[in-house]
Amino acid sequence: MDVRDKFLENHLSVHDDLRWFFFREVVLILNSERLREQSPHVADNVLYYLEKLTTMPTDPKEINEFWIKELSKAPPKPKAKGKQGKSSNSSTATGDSNGGEPMDVEEDSGEAAEDWTKFFDEEETKPSDERQAQVQVANLSIHQSLHSLLSHRQQFTACWLSLLPHIASSSTLSSRALGVLHRGVLPHLINPVRLMDWIGGCVDFGGSIGLLALNALFTLIRDHNLDYPDFYTRLYAFLDRNVLHLKHRARFFRLTELFLSSTHLPSTLLASFVKRLSRLSLSAPPAAIVMIIPFVYNILKRHPSLMVMIHQPRIDQYTDPFDPKEPSPLLTNAIASSLWELQAQTEHYLASVSTLAKIFSEAFTKPSYSMEDFLDHTYSTLFETEVKRKIRHDPAMAIEFKKETLFPPRSEGEDVENEAQLTGDVVAQLWCF
Repeated sequence: MDVRDKFLENHLSVHDDLRWFFFREVVLILNSERLREQSPHVADNVLYYLEKLTTMPTDPKEINEFWIKELSKAPPKPKAKGKQGKSSNSSTATGDSNGGEPMDVEEDSGEAAEDWTKFFDEEETKPSDERQAQVQVANLSIHQSLHSLLSHRQQFTACWLSLLPHIASSSTLSSRALGVLHRGVLPHLINPVRLMDWIGGCVDFGGSIGLLALNALFTLIRDHNLDYPDFYTRLYAFLDRNVLHLKHRARFFRLTELFLSSTHLPSTLLASFVKRLSRLSLSAPPAAIVMIIPFVYNILKRHPSLMVMIHQPRIDQYTDPFDPKEPSPLLTNAIASSLWELQAQTEHYLASVSTLAKIFSEAFTKPSYSMEDFLDHTYSTLFETEVKRKIRHDPAMAIEFKKETLFPPRSEGEDVENEAQLTGDVVAQLWCF
């Protein structure tokens, strides 16, 4: 077993105090240029621990295991600061500048003045509960911080924020970080929107890095109200020939189905995605076509306004109004086109693909497909399916085989041309001039 695995399994994943001190010291090392030069692989090692760490506490009751037994005792509660009361000096509140006598002002006029001035007064912004709690955690002692869930999250957040700038230049390390970011990191961070710039940069980078970053980006949009401009334009740019050959192809289709599931999306945008996938199916491997067909079927069933693309009588057979080079999905004019590419798949050489493509020529009465049944197909799974398929009827043969051998023995003195005509030897007939 690796030393790192042993430390992770026996100490870092078990003891809460060691994990807290580990996060704190990692931040100091990553922020020190001298220490980074002494340990050139520090970013790789830190990422190795963080990506395998699955025991971050989510409740204060889970902080109950300490390597130093003396720290397991409950710390004294932090003293709350007394609230500063308002001044009760009546002379300054209601008196004049001369003698402290109360001003003789009519009560009705005072109330009226208060009413119309309230409209222009801005409400005092009070600090949020989370911000106030962070200020309180900063004043805690080490013993109190070890028993504070918010303090553990602060150290965890500082550790990741210090690590990400050092792995941004490495595609390998960035891929490893993005693989666990959406499920093992963002739920434990304080204000995860702070990672927006790094995640957005990974999405703009494209390729497999961009596909992995979509998970984290969607988590920020859904759970933290992140406003990402031109999100669907960026998602549309991922639909190229390479995406159908990547290792993370199944994850991309899962996310894309989720992004396009809203019924409030415009038809022109959805038509561009459907048309682009249909066009890509012409050069896609069979395993990818098996995913594209049910994916498009589900979108058409969910958005009936796109049904016009199946049978488009106005389109000329030699001209397609769809513009594949347009980067914006709202300007491709795909809604005026048709899905003739999927009709061509009915003549595919693989029976499972051609049979599945015929679903568009039938009535849309079948329920939506479950994409999980199609996302994990490969050449090997398709081959196993064909091999294990039971043949109900014997396949039709183009050539009728006879019992005679292909090269029958020839007796001495027998004419080759006559023998070929009598025996039906096709190869021998080809050599007769």
